[in-house]
Amino acid sequence: MEIEEVTPLLPPETANALSKPSPWYIIAPIFAISFTFGSIIAPTVEALSIIYCYKYYQSQSTDTPHEQCNIPEIQSTVSQVQAMIMFLSCISALLLAGYYGALSDRKGRRFVMQISMVGGILSHATTLLTLKYYNFFDVYLLFFGPVLRGFLAGEAILIATANAYLSDCTTIANRTLMFGRMIASIYLGTTLGPSFSSFLIKETGTITSVFYMVIGIHVLFLAYVTWIMPESNQLVQKMTDKTTLLERINIFSAFRILYLTRPKSTSRWALPILVLIQMAMMMMLMPPTILYAMLKFGWTSYEGGLFISLGSFTRLLITVVVVPLATHLFRGQRQTLVLDIWLIRIGMTTEIVAFVLFGAVSSSFAFKWTVVLQGMAVLASPSVRSVTTSLVDPNELGEFWGVMATVDACSMLRCQQCHNWPSFAWQE
Repeated sequence: MEIEEVTPLLPPETANALSKPSPWYIIAPIFAISFTFGSIIAPTVEALSIIYCYKYYQSQSTDTPHEQCNIPEIQSTVSQVQAMIMFLSCISALLLAGYYGALSDRKGRRFVMQISMVGGILSHATTLLTLKYYNFFDVYLLFFGPVLRGFLAGEAILIATANAYLSDCTTIANRTLMFGRMIASIYLGTTLGPSFSSFLIKETGTITSVFYMVIGIHVLFLAYVTWIMPESNQLVQKMTDKTTLLERINIFSAFRILYLTRPKSTSRWALPILVLIQMAMMMMLMPPTILYAMLKFGWTSYEGGLFISLGSFTRLLITVVVVPLATHLFRGQRQTLVLDIWLIRIGMTTEIVAFVLFGAVSSSFAFKWTVVLQGMAVLASPSVRSVTTSLVDPNELGEFWGVMATVDACSMLRCQQCHNWPSFAWQE
């Protein structure tokens, strides 16, 4: 049976409606994971600041004055540690992103998500143990956790698998809308997560409570994937592994899909160019904005959490209001493609302008309004996902999103080199 782009991947004869895969099976629960993403960012930065503040003053044989932790010497170290942690996480994910993408085509999307949840639990546990028992573990677990997370299907692989799950359940007619809804779910989580994290820290008086909460959410998501979520890849039982051992360990072998794919109605270079656009977007995703604000404006994880919530709430409004309205006004395959192209242009232009303003503004108030403007950049995300997915054969979606996870990992590595290392290392 030949599968076309307009052919749903789900068979019509699926008997039980409750077991029939739907985009909502991933759109709704991805909120929980994005909630943990948002809630853990500022506490992690503060945890690193506390650990290395203690280490800094301990080396000078003095007490640890926590009010003096936001000094350039400590922030420089924290910035470099963040870069190293990101490097270890990305390089370990880079080694296996293509493998996990192909694995989800053979074994199913749920299997990869289960592995990812186990990795998330263990990774956050290492940070918690370091924070609570620093005198015993020192800082070694901080660098072991990211490696473990990357090898066990890290965040980039998890999101890639979620994208593949949603792609399985949609066609070109509703894919941009569904990707927009999933991104809205992600930003709803990252909007509420930091605010709840700030509230939890204020009520409990400790940042460790946030790490306990995040681990608990990962356990619940693992249970959901195991016993409730239906498998979306209906071709699992029909596919066999045809790759050699050399291809499995070659991190760039998965990129063959970019030049082997021959789209019927577009240039053969369309897919590689879109992948490069995605790489550029990812490189602008994780600058040391919070760390910069902590040093320049004296922020803590409380203000940092509210700042992240503001940016995420803006992006949430745009994906909930603007994207559905635009897709409703521009119907039809041709109009949808034109709309996607313009949304990509607007989103990337806004991102560039926002980063210029981040470096130019001199007040905390203007800094917060800049992140509101940056929210318009989210317009590009669902369109890039929709256009790239429409250019790939349905039975290769997992492999393709594995390639995208590899691209994301490479982008994050380059991002840290461009942003974090020079941020404070040049200070005297």
